[in-house]
Amino acid sequence: MPSKTDLNKPTICSIIVPRDQLNDLSPILIITCKFDIIRERVEKTLTNLESEIVVTVLTNHWTIHDFVMLNVVAETPAAREEIAQASRQLRKT
Repeated sequence: MPSKTDLNKPTICSIIVPRDQLNDLSPILIITCKFDIIRERVEKTLTNLESEIVVTVLTNHWTIHDFVMLNVVAETPAAREEIAQASRQLRKT
């Protein structure tokens, strides 16, 4: 588990990226969860990203952080829908 200090590093929390590194990026899909440890930080950072590139944000109110990786919740309808959404976004780029 990353420490609170680690969450300020772009290599740990990819939402914290310097503006000069945002040039020529494809549209971004960000999926957060109601019970996500970085959800509030993501929402605060979106204003900066949206002025530079196209950003789509989905907040799933029925699952938890790391829902794709945790076997217990990875097969739930909520997790499946977010995986499908990410797949659709990848097909567009």
